[in-house]
Amino acid sequence: MARTRSFTNYVADRFYNGLYKYVQTYVERIEVSDLNLRSCSVPDFDEAEFVDIEMK
Repeated sequence: MARTRSFTNYVADRFYNGLYKYVQTYVERIEVSDLNLRSCSVPDFDEAEFVDIEMK
């Protein structure tokens, strides 16, 4: 019997590690000001840290 799973789960299972590494490298190399981060409680961002991704 064939197992049914979503396309999102397929992409997450197959490409999570590659996407994670790519985005982590991007965040490490880019200037924080270029990320266009905004917050009401933090006036300026000095650094950014990439923690996790969620496939949607």
